[in-house]
Amino acid sequence: MNRRVATRKPRRLKVLYGTDVPSQPGFTQNLSETGMFITSAQLPRLGTRLAVKVETSETKEAVVACEVVRQVHVPLELRAVERPGFGVRLLGDAAPLKALLDQERRAPGAPAHRLTLATREAFVTVRESELSRGGLSFHASTAVALNATLDVLVVLGWCGRHQAVSGRTVHVRPLEQGFHVILVLDDAAKALEALDRLATTAGP
Repeated sequence: MNRRVATRKPRRLKVLYGTDVPSQPGFTQNLSETGMFITSAQLPRLGTRLAVKVETSETKEAVVACEVVRQVHVPLELRAVERPGFGVRLLGDAAPLKALLDQERRAPGAPAHRLTLATREAFVTVRESELSRGGLSFHASTAVALNATLDVLVVLGWCGRHQAVSGRTVHVRPLEQGFHVILVLDDAAKALEALDRLATTAGP
């Protein structure tokens, strides 16, 4: 039986965790007011009680007590596309985490991920190699989680028009600066139709 009640939302935040003192690093892949999934190479045993410190980009933090309720083991050869980790259920007072999430919701949103195609030729290349196959790749300045749902603003630079598309991350590769991200689009046909319409009605 699935006892999860609160909806987990994709959100990558830095965490430290430990049985006594939070010291082992990891990142949230998703979280809610009742639990979270933490990506980490170290997997605590099921039933282990942990102290988890969640940090935000605004240097705010919350420490909560949790119990490990799920483990995801991933072979080394597959870790480029999927991360190992574990799910935890909050124990006791969830108010510190709720307050942190409420602060995040009130904070100004980060700029949308953006892919700028400066010329019509660049658009045609991306259209044929990626969009027509249901995908899209772009450069992100900050890390994003696998299986996260993202919005990307596709900018047609030669005409100043743009179209937002959404998709699920299936690949995240670190670069010297930033990350290379690949999405599977939620509605590839609709996204392609909208971009084609903009490109067709735009000037040279």
